[in-house]
Amino acid sequence: MAPDVLKQLDAELKRLGARDVSLSLDEAFEPDAGVLAKVEIQDAYWHLPPNDLLELLRDLQDGAGSDAIKQTIEQNATTVWHGPAPEDSRDTPL
Repeated sequence: MAPDVLKQLDAELKRLGARDVSLSLDEAFEPDAGVLAKVEIQDAYWHLPPNDLLELLRDLQDGAGSDAIKQTIEQNATTVWHGPAPEDSRDTPL
């Protein structure tokens, strides 16, 4: 992982206007996978490889916002660990 990947991710979040997204690097979540990026948006969170997240964010249009980030992680991330689903999400039983 490039040492400046967190700075690059932060720059992408700013470009996307995603002020309500919290981002951190997590070494302990899945040690076999190495350092993962933890993305938190409201009550939902995901862990994924930082470089994979960077590629996903770079594919989004300027100002896309946090909903677009949620969608691209859910639809396009190939290696991702999902946190608990918020109420009324696609994973919530009816």
